[in-house]
Amino acid sequence: MPCRPKPLNDVNDENGEIALCTLSAFNLGAIKTLDELEELAILAVRALDALLDYQDYPIPAAKRGAMGRRTLGIGVINFAYWLAKNGKRYSDGSANNLTHKTFEAIQYYLLKASNELAKEQGACPWFNETTYAKGILPIDTYKKDLDAIVNEPLHYDWEQLRESIKTHGLRNSTLSALMPSETSSQISNATNGIEPPRGYVSIKASKDRYFASGRAGL
Repeated sequence: MPCRPKPLNDVNDENGEIALCTLSAFNLGAIKTLDELEELAILAVRALDALLDYQDYPIPAAKRGAMGRRTLGIGVINFAYWLAKNGKRYSDGSANNLTHKTFEAIQYYLLKASNELAKEQGACPWFNETTYAKGILPIDTYKKDLDAIVNEPLHYDWEQLRESIKTHGLRNSTLSALMPSETSSQISNATNGIEPPRGYVSIKASKDRYFASGRAGL
């Protein structure tokens, strides 16, 4: 479901809706196997979902959207390092299958975690407005041209998850987002998002300080 804000007649319009995404990211450089993502997904989904209930919302339209859709955006940092330590490159196609496996695992475990949370606390109030409510999953909507360059099969039980989502719903109407992660990647000395490093050393500045990150290991 895309983020589509509804227009506001005025700043206090309670019928308007402002789309918010509460963000986090997996540091792929800190894991050894994709199996570790299952527990991390559970922690991320539960922590961010709880945050929705006690954070402050400056105007009613923001709270209305957050409470109705409970949107999360969980992405990655250090993807370049993840490829490098697995001996893969952006440039020669060797990373294609690993990329498929990585993001299949992320999407599956996030959906599973949100589905389990829905069993405990209920689906988000506007779940029926999502394509997930119709049983449509990312494995159904990806661009099929990718099949020409990636021959990796699916590795998880998507059909069982599909039926569970149709039965119990999802706690969150969105779960994944590939954000730039500029600030969080600096704190972690990680490459940002899914982007490759642009040099052996990158220097970035904020209003408070400069950050120099070494990439020689990549």
